Amino acid sequence: MSGRRSRRKGHDWEREVARRLRKIFGPQVRRGLQYQDGSDAPDVIVPCFYVECKVGARPPIIRALEQAEKNARPGLWPVAICKQDKQKPTVTM
Repeated sequence: MSGRRSRRKGHDWEREVARRLRKIFGPQVRRGLQYQDGSDAPDVIVPCFYVECKVGARPPIIRALEQAEKNARPGLWPVAICKQDKQKPTVTM
């Protein structure tokens, strides 16, 4: 898969996660990098959580959770939401 296509797939997954979480947490949920600069911004901004999203043939679940743990500010729970191609998503805390 080309790098461009892979990035697009990741962005599409982040938008889908934001849409699903917005139904639960309300309109304050949005994609992180659209609104903030810097690599320490979560993929999806959700109250109380620092959300990292990964999608692909073999998404690195543990690495995603470690990234969330490393970057989460105090008071935010690190969460990794990963989706293997053609499978249901997995949420790891």
